[in-house]
Amino acid sequence: MKKFLLPILILGTILALSSCNNGDYLADPQGNIPRPPSLQGAEERVIDGYFDSSYKRFTEGTWTQHEGLLVISGTASVNKQPRATITLNIWDYKGPGSYMISSDTMVGNSIAYGIVGYEDSAAQIYIAKDGFGYGTITILEEGATYKGEFHGLMYYVDPATPDVPGEDTIKIYDGRFNVPKLQ
Repeated sequence: MKKFLLPILILGTILALSSCNNGDYLADPQGNIPRPPSLQGAEERVIDGYFDSSYKRFTEGTWTQHEGLLVISGTASVNKQPRATITLNIWDYKGPGSYMISSDTMVGNSIAYGIVGYEDSAAQIYIAKDGFGYGTITILEEGATYKGEFHGLMYYVDPATPDVPGEDTIKIYDGRFNVPKLQ
């Protein structure tokens, strides 16, 4: 047993030390969370990211803008049937930059994630918006397509009382998008 313990400890130490410098990565949910250097931008028409520990991919992503409101949305489908949606809203959009969502402000930015109900289960809606939750939507490039990143903490809401957060939450990290204008 002792023969195996020392090599395992040495190997574990080498692996731990070699993985310590992955660049700047701040896990501060109230600030900007830089993307680890190994991750690249999303494919065209895709919004994706990690929702808690599950990777989610929304295709058919588009953006539209009306009177200062920028809406970026996408759908996750199975056999061409919608199963979930994601919507990022930025009120008073003024160009590339970071737009905060905070429980302390009332600026109107939000992230909404909806799960379509199935046979025996009801639809579920999770939201980060003014009043509860937090997050950041960052526009990196704008033009024919919008590219950027997002993260946040969303709360479950009952559709009958959407301004009252529930107990259940979903944390989004490493969210990214690359979406063309809605035609």
